[in-house]
Amino acid sequence: MNFKSLLIQISPITILIVSVLTQNEQLLNIYIALIWLISMFSLIVLPCLVWALIDDTRKTPSQTLEKIKTALIKNKFNKSISLLINVASLVLIAYSGWIVTAIFYATSILLSNLLLKLINEIINNH
Repeated sequence: MNFKSLLIQISPITILIVSVLTQNEQLLNIYIALIWLISMFSLIVLPCLVWALIDDTRKTPSQTLEKIKTALIKNKFNKSISLLINVASLVLIAYSGWIVTAIFYATSILLSNLLLKLINEIINNH
């Protein structure tokens, strides 16, 4: 894992931690809006990718499928960091009183992981 990707993963959780500790509502609202945007984006893009792969796996060049497959591969360190960040975000969002957002965030994480596993399965069976 390089420094740039680690910084991209840690920056949003840092904003959330600072907003909860300092009780800065504006910063928390920015983070919540970011969570809603990212979750909605992932719940729109991933099903479209699944649909496209199911529909066009025979037509898609193998190089493109290999690029998608390598992009989906995570090592154990990346998986553990992602899990830690997701759990910490979920707990801090719920602690801040955004219960509906926490439920939606947990649901979107679960559905995204399910769709990513489905995409990986489709590519492996191709």
